[in-house]
Amino acid sequence: MSMRDQLARLDRVQESRLFKLIATGVIILAALGGMLSYALVKHSAEERPAPPVTASVSGGQTAAEAPGAAGGAAADGTETQAEAARRAAMEAQEKSALEATQRAVDDILSARRSLAGVNAGIAIAAGLAIGVVWLGLGLTYLGLLVAAGAVAYPLGAWAGMPGMARFIAGTVVLTAAFTTLMQLLRLGLSAPGPVMSVAKNVLTEAVRMKVSLVFIMLLILGLAVLPGTLNEAAPLRYRVQSFLQYGTAGAYWIIAILTVTFSVATVAFEQRDRTIWQTMTKPVSSWQYILGKWIGVSALAAALIGVSAAGVFLFTEYLRSGPALGETSAYVAEGEEGISEDRFLLETQVLTARVVYENSPPEMDMEQVALNVNQRIESELQVNPEFADLPNGQISESKRAKLAVEVMKGFEQTYRAIGPGESRRYFFDGLGPARGQTRPVVFRYRIDSGSNRPDQVFKLTFSFSGGAPVVRESVLGQYQNIELLTDVVDDKGSVTVLVANADVPRGIQNPETISFQPGSLQMSYSAGDFRWNFLRVAAVLWVKLALMAMVGIFAATFASFPVACLLAFGVFLCAESSDFLLKALENYSTEDIDRTVIWHKVIIANIATLIGNVFKVYGELNPVDRLVDGRLMPWGSVAKGLAVLALGSGLFFAAAGVIFRRRELATYSGK
Repeated sequence: MSMRDQLARLDRVQESRLFKLIATGVIILAALGGMLSYALVKHSAEERPAPPVTASVSGGQTAAEAPGAAGGAAADGTETQAEAARRAAMEAQEKSALEATQRAVDDILSARRSLAGVNAGIAIAAGLAIGVVWLGLGLTYLGLLVAAGAVAYPLGAWAGMPGMARFIAGTVVLTAAFTTLMQLLRLGLSAPGPVMSVAKNVLTEAVRMKVSLVFIMLLILGLAVLPGTLNEAAPLRYRVQSFLQYGTAGAYWIIAILTVTFSVATVAFEQRDRTIWQTMTKPVSSWQYILGKWIGVSALAAALIGVSAAGVFLFTEYLRSGPALGETSAYVAEGEEGISEDRFLLETQVLTARVVYENSPPEMDMEQVALNVNQRIESELQVNPEFADLPNGQISESKRAKLAVEVMKGFEQTYRAIGPGESRRYFFDGLGPARGQTRPVVFRYRIDSGSNRPDQVFKLTFSFSGGAPVVRESVLGQYQNIELLTDVVDDKGSVTVLVANADVPRGIQNPETISFQPGSLQMSYSAGDFRWNFLRVAAVLWVKLALMAMVGIFAATFASFPVACLLAFGVFLCAESSDFLLKALENYSTEDIDRTVIWHKVIIANIATLIGNVFKVYGELNPVDRLVDGRLMPWGSVAKGLAVLALGSGLFFAAAGVIFRRRELATYSGK
């Protein structure tokens, strides 16, 4: 029997219903066996109790001096009653801090016992394998995986090239997963009707068009290469953050460029090549054609986002299961005393879903603001009588309101600045849910001073909710964190932070004034799981891509391919930069030092404000930044974003339908 006959026979076998049923049963049993085996291995490896904690988390009521440091003993060496009471109180505080920290560590160690990550990976792999089997490609994919393993394993085990082995394995697995999803999507879009027929043709066109294939291969190769670029000597939390940042954001931008380009091309090229005649001469209305195109492009984006998200998630779980800096093995610190700082920061600040609150704004005395505005108007009129914009040296209400805003902004800037040796209180509200949690509250801050010289280090003293002072060395222009016990949150859900621009216990002042820019003082607590947060982020990314797909289709209904691409990419870039534009406008002045209006800056500011406000909800989502920083993507924000983006897609869809219905698609050009 020839090789061709043997391959044909194997193909008939993998397409038979009996083989599919048997293979599905084997895959399910293998998946269940893998989950059970992993659970047993984990249980046997973790029968010993967790190691004791030898250091506590900082907190408002936990820092204490050594007994006798403040008052000392009596002259005869005996301890006075007041000193004994103070020593007992400090020992009780330290014991409470250690117990609370032990609970936080036990909660973190529960991630080691959690089977969710491994079970999710096994379930994803089993689902894809069952899909491959029912597509009639079970033996084909098995042969490809065996061949890839035969090449990759020797490279990693014997040739000392683990990076190349991971690259080959990753490329094969990601390609197989993408092709499987595309086949499943084609089956899902096989329902009768013009809309689904158009959508199915879009998926077929996607793997045939060169421009889409280039981006698809670029995405797969980029994800396969990225794990090999991580610095294994760096702390684990930095490696995880870097992979999440470049893996998620890089994949999103590649898919977004592909989505915009392909959504324009699939409509514009059909009009240019007149292949659209074959579709529109059938009983297909304009809205059905546009809806089918949008469903097809969105399905392609869903397949790419699904493959990318699954790859990033599974490799992140793989990194998480490895040893952190200062650990002999995963979740086991050197000396088996507690857990390493790297692991603690990874689990409490990166692989989590934190709710973040900024400090409450200062209370404004409106009478004092009005008084300051009047004083400023008088001083300006004395120097420049033309400052008045009404007859008889009067000031209009609009100009007075603008001056009031400037005065309040100046007051807030003063509130955020602390001179050498001075101190200031800042308040945080809304932290009530953090009370009683095992994981710590995280205080995050960033100080600025002068030109933020990188060689300068300031010592700041913090006191949380009236607790003992905590001194921290702070680098200028960089975010730093202090982990706090949840007892710093009072019954009203508030935390008070006293910040001193000095090392108060030693009486050492810093040489310059420090300032906190908006957003540089934050208090946060864990309110969810990283895995669910990752799922919400992936869903939001797909919805943003679906909106851009409709924008591209809308542009292609009335413009040529180059012009439509320019328009669609312009909308995409405006939407992605809207949050940056609104923040940059806060420091963009439309007047010179003499308070003369610069009109071209006014025009620029108005255009930027309009763009920022139109895409404000789109820009405020920031799903990738939230994921990398370990911030919660709440369901409320997801629902709001989905509603607004769906409304935007609906508006573009309606406009595209109206325009397309008026197009003369069958006009003969004479060529």
